[in-house]
Amino acid sequence: MNILQTESSPNFGGQEYGWLLESRELVRRGHSVFLAISGLNEKLIKMAQEFSLPFSLVSFKNSFDPVSIIKLIKICKSFKIDIIHCHSSKDHWASFWASKICHIPILRWRHIINPIPANWHRSYIYRHGCKFLLVRCKSIKENLINDNKIEPTKIFIIPAGIDLSVFYPRKDSEKIRKELNIPSTVILIGIIALLRPEKGHKYFLEAAYLLSKRYSNIYFLIVGGEVKKGISLYELKKKVSNLGLKDRVIFTGYRKDIPEILSALDILVVSSCAVETTSQVTLQALAMKKPVVATTIGGIPESLCHGKAGILVPPKNSQAIAEAVQYLLSNPQHTQQMVTLGYEYVNQNFSLVKIVDKIEKIQKKALSP
Repeated sequence: MNILQTESSPNFGGQEYGWLLESRELVRRGHSVFLAISGLNEKLIKMAQEFSLPFSLVSFKNSFDPVSIIKLIKICKSFKIDIIHCHSSKDHWASFWASKICHIPILRWRHIINPIPANWHRSYIYRHGCKFLLVRCKSIKENLINDNKIEPTKIFIIPAGIDLSVFYPRKDSEKIRKELNIPSTVILIGIIALLRPEKGHKYFLEAAYLLSKRYSNIYFLIVGGEVKKGISLYELKKKVSNLGLKDRVIFTGYRKDIPEILSALDILVVSSCAVETTSQVTLQALAMKKPVVATTIGGIPESLCHGKAGILVPPKNSQAIAEAVQYLLSNPQHTQQMVTLGYEYVNQNFSLVKIVDKIEKIQKKALSP
């Protein structure tokens, strides 16, 4: 079938990377995928080019942008689009009007746990502006049912899939350490996330301070780039300096070589305090047999098999993060048990192949009379 993926977000993170991976897998299976994306999202444009996915730039200025609507109509007709996948609010509204004219069903994705305002405007587009809703975790589905009165049978839980041909256990952990001048003998704790307040870097650094008092041979890696309306690198570096951690914390900026980064880590910390669903990096770490400490936000407990595959801690709790890391370091046998369970859990439930199998079934269902 011919599939149109739309995205109005100007940022590039787990949401965009996830559906790009799914798009590439759909192409591998013989479908055609075309993208309508914001011209402000430079990283998404670059990744689309790397994935060899054809795309068109659409302004998506607001909820009713005639220029964007007309452009989507032209795309739908030119590429004989069978179905539209929408990923954010502005592109959903533009797709809604285009779909009415072209008679094409919409699958609306919801990637974040933030409750949708229960006003008529927002609820209407979810109730009547799509054939089905695809959500990344159970808590999003519950919010849509309870707050927005969406019919449960209209909502499908489709977590982010992991490409297990890329994320798998590796023995070589020295490449990144050599690049960043990190001794092979030190403990390396990392966070991999865009520099956004909801990712909880503040609590990661406060936990790093506590751990630095307990371990003389511990370093901390912060992987992720700046985004609009995020935290500035200057702010974080200032906090590092105030905590006396300048010699212990390393900033890498945005990196594409996440498998190599994870390979270098001893423990991954996911300190999110809001807006988190499946947490792709959590699943990626589990697929590489890396221990994980993560907060109980959104769908993270589902990713960690509700604490059986890693340690769950309350959000905004630096002390709990530090204690969980210490526990993992002090209890290698239990840590190994969690790592093994996590690896098996991801392979059984979150492989990209199995996730796209589910997407294909829903697409066929949406196209049936």
